[in-house]
Amino acid sequence: VFVIDRSKSMGSQGLGVLKRAVKELSTAINQLEDYHQFQIVAYHDRTITMSRRAMLPASDSNKQQAPEFINGLMAFGGTSHDYGLYAALAFHPDIVVLMTDAGFPELNAGHLNEMKIMSRGKVQIHTIQFGSGPLQVDDNFMKQLALQSRGSFRYIDVNQWYKKNK
Repeated sequence: VFVIDRSKSMGSQGLGVLKRAVKELSTAINQLEDYHQFQIVAYHDRTITMSRRAMLPASDSNKQQAPEFINGLMAFGGTSHDYGLYAALAFHPDIVVLMTDAGFPELNAGHLNEMKIMSRGKVQIHTIQFGSGPLQVDDNFMKQLALQSRGSFRYIDVNQWYKKNK
């Protein structure tokens, strides 16, 4: 399950990464085989999913709908990381990929513990944090979430990303 933050800070009035994430997300989804399933959860202070609230077969038609869904997202509102993750974990996936600028409010120790319980120790959570400039906080909730779930953490400096993708 791909979980993408669509709060105001991710849009053109913030880091401007929501639309640029389409390429990265499409690449990841296109690598899925027919026997895989996936879903996209977009969140701010509410969640929406691609198509229906169920895991979708990685068919060509579902893969082709992903960029259309993401391009249709508007960035606005506050950030509720927990809502996005709760929605993702409700699908009982093997893997969750969380993409956000890790804006406030951050997940606290209670949230992290809830995620650990909900994942039943079976879900790897990979986190991708977008920021401007070098990573400011070395041990943030994104790293903690990835570590506790045997996932990985990646930081993307959007300034470097924009230079590289021009």
